[in-house]
Formats: sequence, C-alpha cells, structure tokens
Amino acid sequence: MLDSLLTRPGSTPAALLDALARRLGAAGVAADVLTHAALACGVGAGALFWLDRGWLALLALAVSGLLDAVDGRVARLGPGPTPWGGVLDLTFDRVVEAAVLLGIAVPRPHLHLPALVLAATWYVNLCVSQRGARVRADRGGLAPPRRGGRVRLCRPRGGDRGAALPLRAAHARLTPDPAGVSAPAA
Repeated sequence: MLDSLLTRPGSTPAALLDALARRLGAAGVAADVLTHAALACGVGAGALFWLDRGWLALLALAVSGLLDAVDGRVARLGPGPTPWGGVLDLTFDRVVEAAVLLGIAVPRPHLHLPALVLAATWYVNLCVSQRGARVRADRGGLAPPRRGGRVRLCRPRGGDRGAALPLRAAHARLTPDPAGVSAPAA
C-alpha cells in the first residue's frame, strides 16, 4: 500500500523506514509478525469505520500502512524475504482494503453502489495483473525460483479461468513441477 509511495531510493521517508526496520530487526521482531500486526490494525480500522469512529479508524489505518511499509524491509535486512512472506503480505493488503471498504460502505446505504463499483474494478485489475504476470513469466520476463525444472503454473478446475484462488495460483507459481512440464499458455 503505502510502501510503494514511500520507497523512492534516497528519499527521506525511505531512509526513515530503513532506520525503523533496522531497529525492529535488531530487537528481534520478525517480518511476519509485522505483517500480521498490519493486518490486525487494518481490519481494526475497518471495524472502527463501521462504528463511525473516523479519526481513530484513520489512525489505525495509518499504523497498518506503516507496518506494511516496514515488514519487507525487515525481511530484507534480516534472513531475507521468502516467497510465502510476499504472498502473505499481498494477501493481507487485499484483506485490509476489503475490510476498510466494507467498514465504510456497509453501514451507509448510499455508498453501496460506489463500493460495488470500486470492488469490481479491483477484481478486474487483479485479473489483468495476474494474466500480465503469467504472460511475462511465459516470455521469460520474470525469474521465478527454479529448482530442478520449469515452474508449474496452475489452472483452475472447470472452464472458468477467473475462478482460481489467488493463493493457489501464487503457490503454484512458486512450486517447481518435478516433471519439468508447465501448463500450456491460455
């Protein structure tokens, strides 16, 4: 979320986030702990929006964003980022976004349609970005981890390609196919 806005190399915010990440890493705080804390604060923000506690909700959302901006830095400064940590971070970001959207819109009927439109655009964006990642991977534009063969890309069961769960697809992309065969391009 906020990390892409605050991570311009050499910027003051990036230097401050790096300093915070070094302190947290030195204190023994694991990146996954920060990721889970960001989730808790973000979902809490959604609940606070629901309860019409706007300023407190914004504060909780800001803390969630700060933790989200620092967790990857802590991982990179420590033992190193893991594929699962990246999946967890991206998934929790979407959960926070959904919780905030629901917390704002559900108790306010006049916001139901705008929230539905926003959710639909998120879904379309997710589908397009997943397909774009698949195309880049198929063309060699990405370097997924390879251990003894090509990376197996999953396809959803049934005919509906849009129904695959993002976690299942991400897991399949990070799991090598022992036979060295990947699914044909869609």
